[in-house]
Amino acid sequence: MIPTPKNGFTLIELIIVIIVLGLMGAILAPFIGPALTGSHRPIENLDHATDLSAEMAKVVAEYRRNPPENVGAMNNFRDNIPGLIDDTIVNISFNERIMFERDGSQYVEGNCNPGNSLDCVLKVRLQSTTNPGETVTYYFPYQK
Repeated sequence: MIPTPKNGFTLIELIIVIIVLGLMGAILAPFIGPALTGSHRPIENLDHATDLSAEMAKVVAEYRRNPPENVGAMNNFRDNIPGLIDDTIVNISFNERIMFERDGSQYVEGNCNPGNSLDCVLKVRLQSTTNPGETVTYYFPYQK
């Protein structure tokens, strides 16, 4: 008489499968939790980037509406920028006059040493208050 194979799994096979699934679950758990609970973050980040752009658009619109004609007017414009933006959404991380200097084959930012030089530009950088890594930078030239 030939022994007939029994259908199903042995107890040892089931225990091994449960152990393997448990190990895989333990390895993946730190990644699955934040992925499930943080799925809204890309939408929020996109919203913050839109806020940054909108606030910079306010500053650019003010510059274009009444462009400064001399260094003194540019300094007044620079000092009035904080009143143009919503500081609950963004803050100013950089708002200074700079000058581009040639350094070999490239240009680098340098200090605007001559206080009344029209070769300087106003560099304004807005930074998100909720995500400090998000910034928008704009260079405003002097009107010659």
